[in-house]
Amino acid sequence: MQKLSRFIDPGEHSVGFYKNEREKLSFIIPYLRAGILQGEKCIVGGTREDFEHVQEIFENSSTPDFFKKAKLALMFVDYNEHILEVLAEAKNPEILGIQWKRIIQEILEEGFSSVRIAGVIPEDYNRSLDPLILDYEKKVDDYFQNFPVSAVCLYPEEVKETPFGKQIRSHKIHPVRAQAAQV
Repeated sequence: MQKLSRFIDPGEHSVGFYKNEREKLSFIIPYLRAGILQGEKCIVGGTREDFEHVQEIFENSSTPDFFKKAKLALMFVDYNEHILEVLAEAKNPEILGIQWKRIIQEILEEGFSSVRIAGVIPEDYNRSLDPLILDYEKKVDDYFQNFPVSAVCLYPEEVKETPFGKQIRSHKIHPVRAQAAQV
């Protein structure tokens, strides 16, 4: 399985597939760590558990100075509440674009020069939303084109070979990069 680089430039939007918790963290920890070191705001879009794991890893494996930076840089966005539920109710990915633009504008107004988003799609997400999620993924670049944002979207491995997973993997806005470091 290919893994994503921690060096994803602003404007890039990549996708990956994870088999388990360890592999999921091996994607996002180096990506977020690099952003924190560069003074970026780092959004973990996933479950509360995902966010707590990230915080715990940084707390237990970092210097006190780095952990202090991480606490200021990290932000949680509940993927179920802010992405999946919005798609299910509105059936319109454009609403998510408006939501992301507002969030990112507020972050830039706080003084951060750029934003990294690690979007982790839960294993138990509603697969009937796949067409809307695909439309949303295709539009992410449009949403972020005027902002210094990079995004990594991680999906459960079991969707990789589905028609949805094949569309996500083949979409040109998702350049998969070199290997990420292990946690």
